[in-house]
Formats: sequence, structure tokens, C-alpha cells
Amino acid sequence: MNKIIDFEKQARGLGIMIDEIKLIQNALKNCRGELFLIGGNVRDLILKNKRTTHSDLVCDLPINLIVKALEQKKIKISKAGLKYGSITAHIKKASFDVTSMRQDLETDGRYATVKFTDELNLDPMLTSHFDSLDIIKIGDELSVLPVPVPHSGSDNVAFIASYRGERAAVITDLGSWTDELVRHVHGCEHISIEANYDANRLDSGPYPFSLKERIRSRGGHLSNDQTGQFLAEVCTETTRSVVLTHLSEKNNSPHLAESTVLYHISDLFDGDIFISLQDGPEMTHYIGKNNYQINKTQVENNPEIA
Repeated sequence: MNKIIDFEKQARGLGIMIDEIKLIQNALKNCRGELFLIGGNVRDLILKNKRTTHSDLVCDLPINLIVKALEQKKIKISKAGLKYGSITAHIKKASFDVTSMRQDLETDGRYATVKFTDELNLDPMLTSHFDSLDIIKIGDELSVLPVPVPHSGSDNVAFIASYRGERAAVITDLGSWTDELVRHVHGCEHISIEANYDANRLDSGPYPFSLKERIRSRGGHLSNDQTGQFLAEVCTETTRSVVLTHLSEKNNSPHLAESTVLYHISDLFDGDIFISLQDGPEMTHYIGKNNYQINKTQVENNPEIA
């Protein structure tokens, strides 16, 4: 394991806001909590990169004690992710995600019922690790390719699954995209991608300015308009379905996401669009151009249907 020599000096040189993180650390120590720096900051320190991204922090206290400790020190927090074991601390113009150690008891793929833990409890015999662009084989016919995507504080990847000659992409938690991602997703039969926010709603919404800037950044999330632009680059005549996911409850709505994306792809996409709802797999359904034309032809040829 690589050891980071002269951590504080290197961290400051990389742009990590050590003084602000120490304020959070000291607040948590009052409740006997330990704070850990994780994700992209650690990667960039080890690799000796010249710059880094947003800082993600993990604490070994339950989330309610994290909130109590920070509020006692008058540190402003956002509680949007509270029931999932995560809050955002705001110090000056900076924001820091602080997450409790937790285990998912039940999940629908987006939301999870969690419980607090003070250790990871990973069984090494059941745990495997992969790097970006490693092909993961699952049985004889299914393979999954992780492709790196830009997102602050973590090594996020999109997943592209291949099965019996068809491909499906799952892409979320990214603020932009790369030529590499476009190349791998191009022509997928099925694409699931986030459409996180409507730009106007985000601008006029209740979030602090620092959080708005983080959401809008290259390491944040895709707006409806960005998602439409990306899909316009990757959808082909082989693409049959698109699912829009990770819609913000405060800064988006299904009709805005769908209409904005369709503005960009309606002339080239003939398939179906689904909108994943906030609370699970129930979806609305958009009938693509081909189905509309087929139904119109059926009505014209058989007036009794009308």
C-alpha cells in the first residue's frame, strides 16, 4: 500500500481545503468521531496529480451524531441525504459531503434502507476489485465494461453490459462526458442515463450557491439539456430505449426532462423513452416515432379503431 508522505503539505499543494476539513474533524472529535478523507482526493495524492476535485469525507459516527456535532459548532449543513446517511457541510464558500459508515439493507437501485456500522465488513472471499475498462465476465454470455466518467471526489464509472449481441449502458453521477464514453455508448440498444436538473429550476431553487455550482460543474451532474446533447451523439437507428434517471425532486420534473431530451433526439431516435420515478421502478412511457407512425397507419386503414 502506498503511503502519503508529508500529507498536509501535499494536500494543500493539491488544493484540498485542509483548514476547513480540520474544523469538521474537530467538531466530530467532540463526539469521539473519526473523520476519513476518501475518493478522488486520496487517489490524486497517491498519484501526485497537480490538482484534485471535491472532497468526500466519511465518519464512523451515526448520522444523527454527525449532525449534532456539526450544529454544536455552528457549521451550516444541508440534510437532503440525511435518511441515506449523508449530509453536506458548508464552510465559507466550500462544501463537503460527510457520510456515515453504513450498510444497505434493501435497495431499489437508487434509494436504500441503511443501517449504521463502524466497519466495512467486506468478506475478502466474496469481494473482487476492478479497474476502469476491465471487462468483467459473468457466466458465458454476459460481460460488463466499466467506463470512467467525470464526477468529483470519486472514481465513478458507467457500466455497459453486453448480452447475446445487444448492449445496455447505465450512466449516472457525471457532470460532463468524454470522447471515450461516447465511443463506448454509441449505438447501444438500451441507454439508462441521468437527467438530474432543469437549469432554470436549479438557479431559482433553495440550494446554497456553492452547492448549485458543484451540481453544475464538470464533476457534478447532467442537466436535462446536457443529457439531450449527449444522447444526440450516441443514439443510432439501433437504439430502442432510453431511461432518464436520477431526476432531482427539487430541481426537475418528468415532463421537463422528457421534453428537453426529445428536443435534441426526436429527429434521430425512433424508440421508447421511460422516466424513472423518484421512489422506484414505476415509469412513464413515451411512444417513439415509429410506433406513432404505425398506429396512425392502422387507424387510417381501419377507421373502426378510431
